[in-house]
Amino acid sequence: MNFTEDNVREVAALARLKFDDKKIASMAEQMDKIVGYVQLIQDAPVDDLEPFIYPTELTNVLREDIPQESLATVDVLANCHKADEHFFYVPPVIE
Repeated sequence: MNFTEDNVREVAALARLKFDDKKIASMAEQMDKIVGYVQLIQDAPVDDLEPFIYPTELTNVLREDIPQESLATVDVLANCHKADEHFFYVPPVIE
């Protein structure tokens, strides 16, 4: 498909945009290249390809979830700005 200046004017009118003739000519050329590239992608031979979910073959890189002893409350609260007995003090987020 050749994207013409009339096509650009039509799309611009639908989008309620105004362009001068120089910009319309430039946009017609750019849109023609974009449409040509999309056509190239559509014509790519993909009949022999298996469908896949992810573009790469990743494996889970997380460590194994092994139960461990927790930190003592005193050690955890030692680094916080303000604490109330066994709890962190957090200022209100929503007023």
